[in-house]
Amino acid sequence: MVEAIEDGRVKAMFVEGGLSRAETLIDPRLESALAKLELLVVAAAFDSPLTQHAHVVLPQSLSIEKDGTFTNFDRTVQRVRAAVPAMGEARSAFDIICELGRRMGYGMEYSHPSQVMAEISKLIPGYAGVTYARLERSGITTPVHGFGGVSETILKQGDGSLRPLSPRLAAAGTL
Repeated sequence: MVEAIEDGRVKAMFVEGGLSRAETLIDPRLESALAKLELLVVAAAFDSPLTQHAHVVLPQSLSIEKDGTFTNFDRTVQRVRAAVPAMGEARSAFDIICELGRRMGYGMEYSHPSQVMAEISKLIPGYAGVTYARLERSGITTPVHGFGGVSETILKQGDGSLRPLSPRLAAAGTL
């Protein structure tokens, strides 16, 4: 991605989630590349080094203000409900992405995150069988047995341990 920004193949970027106030951009090369973008839009709940590079910052709600799902690192999809309403002009990632899609001419006429999950479960084999009705009872670990011909064996390679993609992250104790 950084190389594509540097050589001009990527001219605009939308970043959802941003960084927290305490975080810094991990890679100085990325930070330098962001300055070359013609348009950087960041949806974030907090001001951060990333929002400082943005041409447009969209106020995003916090996770405790979210209605939808989370997929954890262990592949468990969990249903979450907003504990409190979003403050001020903050909007959920769902609302922001749908609105941007509509304004760009894409048919993103979703009224609830459950509609997005229904589409995901049709299009992504590992999510086949994940429905809001099933999520009301408990979390669901993907892939779901018996749906879409997906086998759990595709996720069990080698000894099953995490192999960091970046030795620098491992050395820094991040992973």
